[in-house]
Amino acid sequence: MTVELFTERKGLTNEQAVKIANAKQATWWLIRNNTQHAHFGRYYAGHHRLAYATSKYRDAFGNLFSAFGLNFCATAIDTISSRIEVSGFSADDPAVADDAWRSYTNLGLDGYLPNAFRQALVYGESYLLADPKNKTVTIEDSRQMFVTKNPANPTEIVSAFKAWIDVLDGYSYGVLYTTDSITSFKSSEPSRIDPLTGMPSLLDPALRTSGVQWTIVDEQTNPIGRVPVFVLVNSPDANHRGRSALQSLVPIQDAINKLANDLIVASEFQAFRQRVITGIEIPKNPETGQPLPSQQLEAALSRLWAFEGENVNVTDLQEANLSNYADAMRVLIGSFSVVAVLPPTYFVAVGSHSLSNVSGEAVAALELAHVARCEELCRLWRAPISEALRLALGIEDENLQVEWRPVQRPSLAMLGDYAVKAASVGVPKEELFRIMGFSPTQIAKMIAAGGDPPEQERITEQDAGGGDA
Repeated sequence: MTVELFTERKGLTNEQAVKIANAKQATWWLIRNNTQHAHFGRYYAGHHRLAYATSKYRDAFGNLFSAFGLNFCATAIDTISSRIEVSGFSADDPAVADDAWRSYTNLGLDGYLPNAFRQALVYGESYLLADPKNKTVTIEDSRQMFVTKNPANPTEIVSAFKAWIDVLDGYSYGVLYTTDSITSFKSSEPSRIDPLTGMPSLLDPALRTSGVQWTIVDEQTNPIGRVPVFVLVNSPDANHRGRSALQSLVPIQDAINKLANDLIVASEFQAFRQRVITGIEIPKNPETGQPLPSQQLEAALSRLWAFEGENVNVTDLQEANLSNYADAMRVLIGSFSVVAVLPPTYFVAVGSHSLSNVSGEAVAALELAHVARCEELCRLWRAPISEALRLALGIEDENLQVEWRPVQRPSLAMLGDYAVKAASVGVPKEELFRIMGFSPTQIAKMIAAGGDPPEQERITEQDAGGGDA
């Protein structure tokens, strides 16, 4: 069937038919990606599967301990996202940077943006939606967005599609953003809701084959001439598609959980000494053949066991040594910290490493790879965050950029000592303030005041990281 005949029967223009086709294709990718997103989302939330267990193990103990898990996946994500923090903005005009920071905090992005960081780490990508009309930037759900990128320039977004389900009426809704238009859709029928993803149910075979049947409900011209969606990507590939930080950690997490379950099973059934009596005849009920309750032996500290008969023997089975499980878990937890690029100091509490009498310099050295990983993400995410804010607020200064608080935060004593030495060799005062963790806005005010920070904006030891390293 030709496009003209198809659009004539459906009452659509060629442009509308293309938009619906693009929406259906994006929906198919959303449903496909949500299978993987749901998997990593469950591991971040602590809902782990019982892997590496035989069918006999599952039948015997699966219902008892399957809900237990040491959720190191959340630790791997949260320790990175907590180190990445916007401290301010820089621009050719300090007043522009000051206004950008004020708008950033007024929009609540200082509280909401860490959610975008976590989503990018868990799902591989997260999305910012800029709205120049209302001068807002919103953090979108990664499970509801799909972007199409230019194959010749993968950092350029050609179109973006957002889909969600209204839990009140059960219908799916979608918005397709292109450089020319913004088109709104509604599904022709109510959609089944997957409570985990909020998207059309992945268990519905009809959706896997035909997808959601979209109907255009509104079309508007895009006044800005570009797609107002910006992507924060984790570990991008050559096509600038992200990868979940949990992808290589889930198998290790499964092994840790299996050993932890084995330890609990052993502690339940083998962690105490078991006594065995042989050569004694236990009286039984002649009708049922079951041992008489009054004649069964019960353990008690105040009771002396005495048996008649020369062939009666009492022996015991030693309790299991649980240290074998603990030693194996230490090895896996150490492997987890290496693959996740987490400092070993984060796992001292669970006994994976033994650290004592370690200097602050040694601790800083142990964190080098972790700090480098966080700084890499800061470099990746600076451009999309800066561009989203410039577009939403209508800022023409193309040099407006996000400034990050130092990922590695030494104590004030160490910073002060370094600043004195750096000043002695001619390092500018503005650079010294930046190294000490002040935001660009604070630096501008301090320099205008003659170099001394205003009393209400003096950096505290808690702001700098707290305590000696």
